[in-house]
Amino acid sequence: MLAHRLTEAERTPTTPTAMWLAAAILLVSVATIWFTRSQVTEQVYVSGLGATGMPTTDVFNTALLGIGVGALLGAPSLHGIRSRLRWLSWSASGTLVATALAFVGASQVTCTYGCPIPFTPGSTLQDLVHIVFAATGFTGAAVVMVQLATSSLPRLTRLVAWGAAGATGLVAAAGASLSLLRFRTDLGATLEFVAMTVGVVWLAGVLVRQALIPAERARATVLPVSVLS
Repeated sequence: MLAHRLTEAERTPTTPTAMWLAAAILLVSVATIWFTRSQVTEQVYVSGLGATGMPTTDVFNTALLGIGVGALLGAPSLHGIRSRLRWLSWSASGTLVATALAFVGASQVTCTYGCPIPFTPGSTLQDLVHIVFAATGFTGAAVVMVQLATSSLPRLTRLVAWGAAGATGLVAAAGASLSLLRFRTDLGATLEFVAMTVGVVWLAGVLVRQALIPAERARATVLPVSVLS
């Protein structure tokens, strides 16, 4: 039998069911976050929906926890995928685990009402801890994107990863800048939600791709044809 040769990235140590479940959790979670955003009249940044005293706190933080759980469940599917850049050459699954844990932490340690910027009047240690978790999660997600974009995965997958990384980075940076400048914070808040959505939907798409690999492998397998004489 002539079999399709698997790359290291295709030898995933998890099941397609787990990957489909992880993708579903991610998509439901991001949809829930957008729903909670529609329930408030004031313009808030992503973390603001889960701040102490907000009516959306419980639902938002459950959804944020869902993003962490979904990413953690899907992390094994990236086992063996490594960047060809020496300084990013560790397994992308490890980066995704760290990212997932950061989002879990951010869901458990929320910011105080209004999410004041750390070290500004009114901010607390709780705000600092939350922003560290949240920033680590966003940064980790960006690193995963770049790792996949510079890996040996198919060209289309790498191009999509580059696009997601660029879009997430630019949009998130613009939103953060507006927040720090306290200028058009309504636009800045929207941009942060968009950046978050791009990252989560991209990861869900990657997990779906990984879940489909066994089926692609089966179709690529060539069976010998018996010739009856």
